[in-house]
Amino acid sequence: MRKKIFFIFILFFILSEFYAYDFNLDLQAQFFYNNYIKNDTFNYLAQQMTLTAFDYIQKTRIKIKEKKEQLKFDFDTRLYLKTGEDNFEYFIDSLYFSFENGPFVLYAGKQRIKWGVGYTWNPTDKLQPGKNILDPKIDLEGFYALRIEYSNDFITPSVIIAPQIKSIDSNVVENIRFAMQLYKLIGNADFFINGIYQMNNIQTIGMCVSYDINLFILNIESAAVRFMEPSLWITRMTGIDNDGVKYSYLIGINKIFTSSFFMSLEYYYNGWGFENLKFNDYINLNINKVSEFGFKKNYASFNISYTWDEKILTKITCIYGIDDSCFLFYPGIEYIENQDFNIELGFVENITDKNKETYYSMPFFNSLVLKLKAYF
Repeated sequence: MRKKIFFIFILFFILSEFYAYDFNLDLQAQFFYNNYIKNDTFNYLAQQMTLTAFDYIQKTRIKIKEKKEQLKFDFDTRLYLKTGEDNFEYFIDSLYFSFENGPFVLYAGKQRIKWGVGYTWNPTDKLQPGKNILDPKIDLEGFYALRIEYSNDFITPSVIIAPQIKSIDSNVVENIRFAMQLYKLIGNADFFINGIYQMNNIQTIGMCVSYDINLFILNIESAAVRFMEPSLWITRMTGIDNDGVKYSYLIGINKIFTSSFFMSLEYYYNGWGFENLKFNDYINLNINKVSEFGFKKNYASFNISYTWDEKILTKITCIYGIDDSCFLFYPGIEYIENQDFNIELGFVENITDKNKETYYSMPFFNSLVLKLKAYF
């Protein structure tokens, strides 16, 4: 398997030289040292995989871009080889063609689009996979869709048609998610209105504003979301009315002080999140005791990064759960040797009290991360 992947890399490189398209290969060696909590989540995960204090992952990223006149091609994929495994796990972040004709642009394939103004969270975005809340800028996977956009001075509309395959006996229309977004720049403010619809599945309507008030950029994002899928097992187990409308919103500020200094602060209210008692019911009914971080209603995030002398990048990420005082603290430092090689060291600390319910969803006290990166 490794020989086949290596041969593919060489083939891509030769073709890039021959056809002169933009080819980039990023290699990472990631080392982890984990201090686990032996809770119910750990016990369940240990039955599914081998959990060791020390772990190692090879990460490979391939990016290919080509543009000829009005046609553009974009391909971005990640491949992972984990300790003790011979097969690569892979994720395709983007794989699409775009065609531009004056103000019209057509996108076809897997793509990532701007849907919301939040840095860590986007309550309006029910189209794309969620971000990594500890590092929202990396590994942004897209979704398969056909998108048409028309740019003009009055307003910029985007129309999206995305397949969402359901059961084989479902109506054809139930397998398609439709979405539209309207964008308008007024003064120093970006305004977005968007909506998503899929028959017997989901309805959303959202509004976003990103307003530069000189001191900082104010971001407001809100969404009304209705899940209509009657088989949504979480709502059945917890008794939440899955046919109702829930409101979620985000308020945040970010500031780019200089090209080297960035700061973001956000508050996120998840209308479809659990209250503490409902979360307890979910945990008690969920046999494997595994729950995703972020299931509750109120969260806050803080991000700050500073690059010194274009060589040393320092960053701190904090995620705080207001409902139960869960807290993740993630400082990191990256040494940039040159454009081809750098080293990153990070430390994730779980400060959540063991008596809190969210303790179940994070089976570790802390984790030390070392990344060696090479770019070609």
